[in-house]
Amino acid sequence: MGGSSTAVLDFSDSTLGVEINVRSGVAYPAVGVGFNLRSINNRPVDYFDFSKYDSLEIVLATKRMNSVSVRVMTDDPVYTRAGFRETLRPVVYNVSATRSFESVKIPVTGFRTAVWWIAAMGMEKDDGLTHLHRSVLLEITNGDGVMRGIPDEINVKKVRAWGINRDFEKAMYAILLLMAVTFVLIETGVLKRRMDGNSRK
Repeated sequence: MGGSSTAVLDFSDSTLGVEINVRSGVAYPAVGVGFNLRSINNRPVDYFDFSKYDSLEIVLATKRMNSVSVRVMTDDPVYTRAGFRETLRPVVYNVSATRSFESVKIPVTGFRTAVWWIAAMGMEKDDGLTHLHRSVLLEITNGDGVMRGIPDEINVKKVRAWGINRDFEKAMYAILLLMAVTFVLIETGVLKRRMDGNSRK
């Protein structure tokens, strides 16, 4: 399509940066930085389960772009083919960006499948699935407003997932249900004793 891009990665103790150069063309690929979610200390692990979390916080800054795309590549049990990265399901969320570091929080439920992937897989419409429990990669790429042919930068200072303790939440629901049942039983017993007392009179 005439488009191409290059990227140079740089990292320090507190930031991870990528300088990108998107050259002119009818279409051009996304460029940015990606994190392998199936590797810890260069050792393979199982899928990363993003569905356990409520939100994702990213602290980032750009040089010229006014937005970036946060993309999670997930393993779709129907469409993904082993060894073919392009068949991974990309679920995306676009966020605004500025020249200064800002914290951006993304609701995990806000991720949607990229439109181009839906068309590429021959699907008539979005099926609404994300398969975030089968996450493979987390990528932060160029968004709207990128100036093609002019080097730009994305600097990422922090990526953090926020969630709640699901087991604790379930336990609290169970306790509240038990309290409600106990209250009903107590009230029913009190009411019955009152009715028995009135009938004796």
